[in-house]
Parts: sequence; structure tokens; C-alpha cells
Amino acid sequence: MSALDVLLVGPEDQENLATRYLVACLRQAGYTAETAAFTSPDDTDAVRRLVRARRPRLVGLSDMFQFRALELLDLARHLKDDGYAGHITIGGHFPTFAYRELLRDGPGLDSIVRGEGEETIVELVARLDDPAHWAEIRGLAFRAADGRIVETPPRPLIDDLDSIPFPARDAAPMTHMGIPYAPILGSRGCYRNCSFCSIRAFYEACGGKRVQRWRSVPNLVAEMAELRHRWGVRLFIFNDDEFFIPGHRRHEHAQAFGAALRDAGLTDIAMSIKCRADDVAADAGDEELFQYLKTVGVVRVYVGVESGSQHSLDTFNKRTTVAQNYHALEVLNRLDILADFGMLMFDPNSTVDDIRANIDYLWAMGGEGQAPIIFARMEVYAGTPILHTLAEQGRLIGNYLAWDYEIPDPRVELLYRLMVLTFRRRNYDFAGLQKVASQAFYELLIYRYLYAHLYDPAVEAQLRDLAQRMNRHSLAVFQEMFDFVLDADIHDAGLVNRRAAAWATDINRADMDLGAELDDWRVRLHRLVGA
Repeated sequence: MSALDVLLVGPEDQENLATRYLVACLRQAGYTAETAAFTSPDDTDAVRRLVRARRPRLVGLSDMFQFRALELLDLARHLKDDGYAGHITIGGHFPTFAYRELLRDGPGLDSIVRGEGEETIVELVARLDDPAHWAEIRGLAFRAADGRIVETPPRPLIDDLDSIPFPARDAAPMTHMGIPYAPILGSRGCYRNCSFCSIRAFYEACGGKRVQRWRSVPNLVAEMAELRHRWGVRLFIFNDDEFFIPGHRRHEHAQAFGAALRDAGLTDIAMSIKCRADDVAADAGDEELFQYLKTVGVVRVYVGVESGSQHSLDTFNKRTTVAQNYHALEVLNRLDILADFGMLMFDPNSTVDDIRANIDYLWAMGGEGQAPIIFARMEVYAGTPILHTLAEQGRLIGNYLAWDYEIPDPRVELLYRLMVLTFRRRNYDFAGLQKVASQAFYELLIYRYLYAHLYDPAVEAQLRDLAQRMNRHSLAVFQEMFDFVLDADIHDAGLVNRRAAAWATDINRADMDLGAELDDWRVRLHRLVGA
């Protein structure tokens, strides 16, 4: 194998576009660049072998969240222990905010790319052998010869997203049920500033004219057409932080997008998008907007609902109402668009009334099997407004790699701990029942819209019945836990442990029964479509 300029290391995930954009920009600048999979520490030895074989001048590590930081620091250390003499840098949301701590605790790292990395990494490679001038590279942090950490000025955001080449896609896309699918981005950033989210903070740290930016419709549709004709892609998963332009302009933009898809002959595709509840429930014309989007292929919408409690929505700075959260899913369900959503059941200020409101919301929006429900807790991420608030209040626990907090009401805190203990596998494991159910709903969409000639409503009805029983079981058990923490002696450790064990046993038993039915359904579906 020949030597390589840059090896970019990140999760082997069809949803991950970050490294692919970097590869495309490096190649456009005349450098050789490839990617290597690092999905878990099990991939460490494979990356070490590849670095020894290809001898890249620079190894770039991609890190979005702090829970993977230690794994990447260990990988950098292993590479240096192997005698790798090249440059190791790391970038992403988390390193952008925690660059001082990572350079302090990661001797294997040589620099950190802060903010959008496309232009910074190209400039870093160009000046790799000239460290005396690294301070002139905007958007970089590095350890100087005397050990000082040098932070250069932020690099302004890329205002014209059309100027970025399409992400490098060197291999055939993965498939769902024989249908090639691809992640895609039509924009960057978000016009809101939710307290638990690092997206706006990430882009604001860079500066620039606009935090939220969009590709032109012709540019976006050109990439989609290329993916359709080159790879046969028919399912497009939009990973935009926020799909819509704010205000009434979203109607005009959606119409232009749909017209461009039709003009390009992209009439046999399906799309999944993400948006806010007030994108669906802001004015009287929104139902017609989503009805139109369905005609051009939007079959799934992930809605950032987060909570059924106004108190919690205010803690999150969502700037939405509970009524909008109800109405958004009602509209999508009425239009027969899959309305997927997640719930942050707990937050740093959660009260008993908040939990009660969230339970009511989940019964209304998931109790009939509309979509698999998963409830979780708000986590504290680097750079977020809520982190700064908790720090000012003296409520942060842990360190920059795993910030945590306790909920002031001990009953609600205990309820959270019971949920984690008993629902861990169902809600959070990749092979857990809820994750498998979510995958099954994706497969249902493919079956219904991309294998329309084979569609049988009875097959869909069977999955929705399964989802209804799953959701109702989750909510019934959680309701029991809620009632328990309100009425029982929560300081009786023996009682708490016995009840937790009983609930965990109940959930595991139900998971085996429902999981077997779900597996049978998926096998039947795959046979129906010949996948």
C-alpha cells in the first residue's frame, strides 16, 4: 500500500457524514485521504494495523460526544506507543468545547480542530511541517513547544454550503430490505437555542454571518440525483439539525424542493426528516405543508417534542407549548406520516407534576401503537446553556467527560434510578426491544412506500398491535414505579430493591415474548419482499 496524507477515524455509521465531508475537501485540495472505522474499542487493533501499513502524515479522530473521548484518547496513545511519528488531531462538537482538557489529558494528541473542520484540516495538512506557523491557522488549538496550550481565533462558518463538495462515498451504501439508503444534509445549524443542546453553541463558537445555513435546492437535489442514479438510493435520511427554514418561508422552500425533485425524476423515493413541534403546529397552513411533503416522499418525521410538561419545556428553553406538542403529532398521525419522537422524561428541575404530565402525554401519543416510545433523561453536554446554569448553581457532579446532576426531589431522583435499572436493556441497548421496534417501523415504511405493489394492510396492523402492547406495558410498569415513589417509604432499601427486581423480571419476561413476536414479524416481512 502507498503512503497516505490523511486517515480520518470515526464511527462506521451510515448516519455519520462528518468524516466524508472532510475527505471530499482534502481530495479537492489535492491530498490523499481515506476513512477508517472506529465504532468501539474493539476496532483499535484494526486502526493500529492500518496506520502502520499506510503511514499517514495526519490521523484525524472524529468525536461528537464525551462518552467516546476516553476511547479516542486511548487510541491516540496506542498509536504513539506503536511509534507513529505523524500528527494526531481530533475534532467534533465535544473537542470544540473541551480542547484544553483533552490536550491536558491526552498526550497522544497534537492538536484539536475546533468548529467546522473542512477548511481548517486542509490548512493544517498544508502547514503540517511548519509548526512555527500553526498559530496562523484559525480554528485550531495545539500544544506549543514549551507546553502551553495555544488557541487560535475561531474560523468563521462556511457561509456558502454549496461551495463544499459532496461528501465522499467510496463504497456502495448500506441497505434496508434490499433498498439502498443514504444519510444527507440539506442545512447546518438550528435557529433555536435549546438549553440541553450543543448545536447552536457549537456554531456560535465559530462566528459567521448566519448560525443556520442552507444549501440551495438545486445543489441538494443534484446530490440526491447522483445517489439515486449511481447507487440506486431510494431512501434518504436527512440528518439536518432542523430541516425547515423558520417562519412562513418554510412553505415556499418546501414547494421549491418538491418541484426540483419532480424535475429531477426523483418520484420513487422516500425521505425521513427532523423538525420541531412548532414546524408542524405553528399556523393553520402547516397541515397542508406536510400533506404536500408526503406527496413528494416524506414518510417519517422525527419531532423534537422532549416533554409533555410546560415546566420542563421552559427548562429546556424549547419555546414551544404542550398544546403544540400534542397538535404536531396529531397532525402527522392524521396524515399517516410516521411521527417518531423521543421524551426527556427527567431533567434537572423535574417535579412530580412534570412526570405525571409526561406519562399522560405518552399514553395519548403512544398508547395506541402510533410509534415505539422511548423515554430518557436529559444529559449534560459540553457547551450547552444548561451546563453553565448547573455550574452556576453548584449542581454539577462528575467531570468534563461525564457531567451529571441530581434531581432535587428525592422521589423523582429515585424514580429515574429505578427506570435506568429496570428499563436499561429495553430502552437503551442497540439490541433492546424498543430499538428493534424502531427498526421495524423503518422497515414498515420501506415496505409500504417502496414495495407498494406488495403492501398488505394486515402486515402493518400486526406491527402496530405489537407496538401498542409494548408501549402500554412500558407505561403500565412506569406508572407502578411512579405510584410507588409517591406512596412508599423510599428510604427502605430492602423494599426498593425487591420492587426493582420484580419490575426488571416483568420487563425481561415481556421482552422475550414480545421480542419473539417482533422477530417473527420481521422475518415474515423480509420474505414478503424477498430481501
